[in-house]
Amino acid sequence: MTTPLPCKASSVHAVAPPCSTQSPYNLFKRLGMFVLAVGLYVLGNLLAAVQAGALSGNAQFSNQQLLNGIAYAGVGLLLLYYLQNRRQGFTRAFAGHTLQRPLRNGLLATTAVYVLCGVVVALFDIPDESFMLTFFDGLDRSQIVLLCISLVIFPPLAEELLLRHFLMRLLPWERSAVWKWLSIVLSTVLFAAIHTQYEQAITMVALVAVGFVLAVARIASGGLLVPVLIHACAEVLALLGYVLNAYMG
Repeated sequence: MTTPLPCKASSVHAVAPPCSTQSPYNLFKRLGMFVLAVGLYVLGNLLAAVQAGALSGNAQFSNQQLLNGIAYAGVGLLLLYYLQNRRQGFTRAFAGHTLQRPLRNGLLATTAVYVLCGVVVALFDIPDESFMLTFFDGLDRSQIVLLCISLVIFPPLAEELLLRHFLMRLLPWERSAVWKWLSIVLSTVLFAAIHTQYEQAITMVALVAVGFVLAVARIASGGLLVPVLIHACAEVLALLGYVLNAYMG
């Protein structure tokens, strides 16, 4: 049984609610949870690979099967998160301590990132990502709708759990501004790094900017709900940008 730390008037209050309780920092426990989370993420994608092979007889993924793997990973990570936070209250931990302001600021910042990047793409006539050019190939209308719904739900859930919770917890960001910014930078860099399907520099700039917004929202809100919602908004904006480019092209 852990003893709550006493409240202190320090910079920690910028990233945690006043008089919040903090359990003692244990790097090995947090590292173990992160390794387990990565294992669940990999396992989810392996299950999708097995399913793809069983259904099609080859190792090639469709976009929906790729998202299925992320969905399996998201379910596993959400279960792990629940088991980790069931004593303090899953809903309270997931929602955090502040919603409205971090959500509003995060949505505005994310929208600004996509608008600015869209302007740069238009001004310099930057070609579309090859990944997106074939994203809906061979799909009928119902399959396109299902793919879009999957894209808005599953990557935000799985990636925020993995990066903004299990990864960021490796550093005690609640305890000092230095750890806070190190955790933001670490999760931002890895967020951009795992999206290997993109080739254009402007896309990577957008990923870094959005990853930064998501990490700041995680700390400002104290939970995962706000970054998940902002991430989902980013997916919607990306899809709208793709549709707009296709229409104007």
